[in-house]
Amino acid sequence: MFSHLTIITCLRRRILIPFTLIALFTTYSLNGQEREFSLLALAPFEVTSERSWGTSDALNGKDRIWDPDAITQTAPRTLDQVLYQEPSFSLYRRQNSLFSAPQAQGVSLRSIGATAAPRTLVLRDGIPQNDPFGGWVPWARYTPGSIESARILPGNQAAAWGHQSAGGVIMIDSVLPQQEVHRAQFTVGSFNTIAADTQHRSTHGRHGFYINLATSDSDGDDLIDSSDRGSIDESADFETSGVDVRHHFQVNEAIRLESAVSYYQEDRSNGTPATHYNTEAWDLSLRLVGNFEDQEWSASVYYQNRSLDSVFSSVNADRSAETPVLDQYDTPADGVGGNVVFATEDFQHIRLVMGADIRHLDGATHEDVLIPNRRRKAGGEQTITGAFVTFANQPEQLNQYELNVRMDYWSLNDGYHTETSKSTGVQTRDDHYSDRNDWEPSISVATAHQLADSLRLNLGSGYTFRLPTINELYRPYRVGGDITEANTDLDPERFFNLEAGLTWQAHEQLSLRTGVFQYWIDNAIANVRTTAPAGVFVPSGGSYNQRQNVDSATVFGWETRLEYAATDTLTVALNYLYTQAEFEDSNVQPELEGNRFPQVPTHKATASVDYQINQQLLLFGSIEYGSSQYDDPLNDRKLTDYITGQVGASYQLTHAIRLVGRVDNLADATVITGERSNGERSIAPGRSLWLSILIDW
Repeated sequence: MFSHLTIITCLRRRILIPFTLIALFTTYSLNGQEREFSLLALAPFEVTSERSWGTSDALNGKDRIWDPDAITQTAPRTLDQVLYQEPSFSLYRRQNSLFSAPQAQGVSLRSIGATAAPRTLVLRDGIPQNDPFGGWVPWARYTPGSIESARILPGNQAAAWGHQSAGGVIMIDSVLPQQEVHRAQFTVGSFNTIAADTQHRSTHGRHGFYINLATSDSDGDDLIDSSDRGSIDESADFETSGVDVRHHFQVNEAIRLESAVSYYQEDRSNGTPATHYNTEAWDLSLRLVGNFEDQEWSASVYYQNRSLDSVFSSVNADRSAETPVLDQYDTPADGVGGNVVFATEDFQHIRLVMGADIRHLDGATHEDVLIPNRRRKAGGEQTITGAFVTFANQPEQLNQYELNVRMDYWSLNDGYHTETSKSTGVQTRDDHYSDRNDWEPSISVATAHQLADSLRLNLGSGYTFRLPTINELYRPYRVGGDITEANTDLDPERFFNLEAGLTWQAHEQLSLRTGVFQYWIDNAIANVRTTAPAGVFVPSGGSYNQRQNVDSATVFGWETRLEYAATDTLTVALNYLYTQAEFEDSNVQPELEGNRFPQVPTHKATASVDYQINQQLLLFGSIEYGSSQYDDPLNDRKLTDYITGQVGASYQLTHAIRLVGRVDNLADATVITGERSNGERSIAPGRSLWLSILIDW
């Protein structure tokens, strides 16, 4: 049964009010007038290669879809670089995944999180991609050329996934081996960077095969601002490599069996000789798909294995020497899960999707605390099981609606924390934590109403939750002298949101989308400064923090997108996001009340232009602005605002060869990504030049 806290939270957020308003809109009609009106309802559950449950913008007015041409034409280096075109998308810090540590690659659409842990679920072919241990996403793993499409679904339609979907869902679809394709891309760039990837697709009778190989090597750029840098600082070099193999077998006209195996590894320095991050990942999956006229179904199972090792050091005041202080020599994690989905358009004249899924996660940190010299092991298990149902009306109806209802049962099991003195061999700590479990509901509703031929109103609301990651519960970390401890007592975050938007199609060339959203967050997890316990070494100028639940927080936002096709060859797009994310009530640290979330700018804007000069030559460019933001919950360390620009050209040299050149951070702006307690500032890469050649044969 529901916990008392869950029931009280639902009632306190007055969830029935927006549902009543939406119900009134869905019953309204305009004298039976017929209009072509598409529905974004079943996209998350599409199970056929033909994408027969395809999506559009009708219900949310904000769904963004990138197809293969949009992805490959400008030769982006990583998939997150594509998604950055949407202002609501961001990684925790102001830099892309190619140059950031894995722990900073969690994504929170609409800036609804106060830490690097993700509040957005990322799916690839329906399988969660969030790391089993920390929830972050290795964005550099996904070669843009291997992606058929990527889309962002907002939180007011994401409740069917429950855990981690509060901000929305990012859906990635892999290319399908349905045609003969052989392609390679080679890239050279600044920081002595070399990258290559190749993909091959082929069909033989009932069999379809796909393989993608990718690798990169770079000296990297400096991580510390020049005014703070010392002799110990060096460029953060990195190496990545991966392979992705897929096989499709058409059992008969209606049933297809899909199997996939992939491997990825990256090794990167953290800017000093003693520090590094090394990660390794294996993924295996099997999916059976059925397509019978107006009914579709799928059943999937998957296994994920991750490992991470990292070394942290303490650097002296003038940054001339460092002392290793924490060696996380092995951080293993496993995830195993599966799901079943059934979809039909022939159920009492509505579109119905229903299904169930389960995910079991097991992770631990094995580390040597070098000051004092002791060995620490901590970890535990999580299991999340849920079932959902989605109802939506037929797309030809004037008013559109979608209702998602889900119930999850979660459990935290076998948590432990042991410490042993490495000098004496004596065990100094042996804690085993009580198992915890509970039920969590998720619900979302969305509606679209055509006010006029060119004007559409969208309304939506949702309630869901996020379970703390194994990383948050058990693994400490440090950035310079700033230490952040885990917390095994963390409760789930709970989110309630309301949003409304307008879409105006002024004419065929001009469209405007604008909308507001409001989130109320209970038990928001933040890194709260506290007093270090006895025996914990905190360097001079450093700080001691712990992940803790803050009673409540709010996020208000306004997002706008204007697209104008000035001519058949010239397109301009303007995006703006205003966000006010604040802690509201905090018993653990009253000083947080009224403070802004760390790493969340109030204003973020992008402007982009594409100019297709002729069939061969495309020119493109963009400008991005981010206002000032803070690096800590107490709002003591302010990061200045920034403006960066990008220009590039894409030239189809022959039918089989495309050349792409681009310059990122054109003005070589200094973009501050973080500030430590001692005032040292970390930075994103400066100006960089990239040249790519894409070859099809």
